[in-house]
Amino acid sequence: MDSAAASELTFRLLGAGVPLTRDVATGVVSLPASAMKRGELDTPARSLGVTVEGGPVPASGAALRTPDVGLFAGTGVSTTSGSYGEARYVLGDRWGLRLTPVTTADINGNTPAFTERTVLLVPDGSSSNGGLTAQGLANLEQWVAAGGTYVGLRNEGTRVARAAGLTSATVKAKPTGYQVIGSHFRVDVAQGSPVSLGRPAEDFQFDNGDPILNPSQTGVNVLTYPSGDTFWSNGYTVGAEALKGTVSLVDEPTGAGHAVLFAYNPLFRAYNENGIHPLANALLYPAGTQRPSPQAKPCVAPDEPRGAAAAAEEPPNLGGEWRPIVIQVADADLARARAVVERYTDTARTASADGSSYITIPNPDGLSADEHPFVRDLVRDLGAAGIPLRSVVA
Repeated sequence: MDSAAASELTFRLLGAGVPLTRDVATGVVSLPASAMKRGELDTPARSLGVTVEGGPVPASGAALRTPDVGLFAGTGVSTTSGSYGEARYVLGDRWGLRLTPVTTADINGNTPAFTERTVLLVPDGSSSNGGLTAQGLANLEQWVAAGGTYVGLRNEGTRVARAAGLTSATVKAKPTGYQVIGSHFRVDVAQGSPVSLGRPAEDFQFDNGDPILNPSQTGVNVLTYPSGDTFWSNGYTVGAEALKGTVSLVDEPTGAGHAVLFAYNPLFRAYNENGIHPLANALLYPAGTQRPSPQAKPCVAPDEPRGAAAAAEEPPNLGGEWRPIVIQVADADLARARAVVERYTDTARTASADGSSYITIPNPDGLSADEHPFVRDLVRDLGAAGIPLRSVVA
């Protein structure tokens, strides 16, 4: 199980009731020769391009169980688009998993819709705490400690985890002018977590202007952007050096459970296979597995750094699940550009760096340019006013 395709085959076999085990050292998934006929296995394996090999040694390793996934549909999460819909497609349609909606009220009230799940997937969204009360955040932490696996995606997924005291990974503010618009980056992979099982030591990851996470002090920093000469990207970026030494995937143990936090969206448009595979690993996390971070000294009091992370001020989430509108002009043209922008909104923020001024218009609903109510008209009016635009990102 070293790819997105092999992950899909694994879930299909589990759904068909085939007994599977996985070697916790190599990641290889095995089944008894008597479990199914060869043709029954060859057909789905070949359709997915997955190699299956026979051998004389009986299947061994940890038994795999179909995860019982709760899909968070609470405050700040759009249930009609974005990573919520992508989760329904990949996990539900392709992998055949049953996804139970879990609401804010379910977690606040500790209802069976929440407590009976083995995995809680929190998609990206615009809320900093998912609408959870103090009691709801405590319920979430207790559920993880009892053996649950929390999987958080991008902004809301990582913020809810911080609010619940599940991680010490904090957010690093993006520098003025920073732009990463759908680029692939080299990342280093820590092998100290089941989430990285089957991944190479050096991998690639898709970044779409995602939050920048400082390394965790209390868990395994599974994916880290190199800080030295091996830092590399493919795609349009400005100021991407801010990512050096930061992390994009963290595995945080709490009691008998774990919080697996993706700074990015591993399900982006359902084609990011480098993200889909670690997500599958997270859903199949071996029960009761505790592994300390190989990169940092064990923290004697994990509550202290996690409490500090929960209390730390968060950079504003100006773009929802997508991105804010950012207009770059020369400093000399800022006043004229602001005058045009103010015809449409009074929420714009301004900052300057290296001779350019950046006007950032919040986009909390995460609307793309073709969905936004005024961005096209605004760009047209800026052009009609004769204002040279250095860049427009929407």
